Amino acid sequence: MAVRLGYDKRLLALVCQRFAKRVMQTLRRQTKLEHARATSSTLHPGMVIVVQRLRSDLGLFVHLHALVTDGCFEAPDDDAQEVRFWPSEQLAAEHLLSTLQRLHADLAECALDEGEPPEDGVAACVQLGLSGLGPEPVRALPCAVGPMLVSGFGMQLHAAVAVDGRDRKRLERVCRYLLRPPFALGAVQRTADGQVRVHFKKPSRNGATYAEMSPERFLARLRSPGPARARPRGRIREQMSGPTEPTR
Repeated sequence: MAVRLGYDKRLLALVCQRFAKRVMQTLRRQTKLEHARATSSTLHPGMVIVVQRLRSDLGLFVHLHALVTDGCFEAPDDDAQEVRFWPSEQLAAEHLLSTLQRLHADLAECALDEGEPPEDGVAACVQLGLSGLGPEPVRALPCAVGPMLVSGFGMQLHAAVAVDGRDRKRLERVCRYLLRPPFALGAVQRTADGQVRVHFKKPSRNGATYAEMSPERFLARLRSPGPARARPRGRIREQMSGPTEPTR
């Protein structure tokens, strides 16, 4: 499935949707518990997901970055009341592991479904892009070490970065990090023999400082059929315009 995520936009969209669903479900349950709310149906967390599909050496490594409110907004009973934010202050690693467990159950049946074959052009790009990657085209998950960092069910979830939503400069830096490309423009060079050389920000585990490939393979690895965009719900937009709160 890890390789399939690199070209199957329907599967990638499904993973994003189920991941968002399980994260927001966890936040609603925890917020309801911490603040003794009568129901979770009026609680609405906010979440933005960014798909990153490459390592710095342009090897296939599909992973998700998410900006999530550290709690839930509560919809008012009438328009005269203001939207209220309820922070979730007791989130722990066990909540992250439970989220991964439910996500794994959601996606278990997808592993048996081979899905539709990619288009000829996409298939050619995938085949060319994966060729010459070496023995490890997909990075193995390291053991989770540290707070709010868990590994399980073939996935890893890290939620240790928290930003006060009122600190706009730091929030902007986090957003820039989420949206960063796999390499800087200055890191790509054309060699004298016509190859493309991509310099790494730091040496890889085997000590390499750059990757060199043909222009065709370079373009093939950049080929990215991303998931379809989802239109935000109007009520979520209205709630997110309420008071700014710390965001994880």
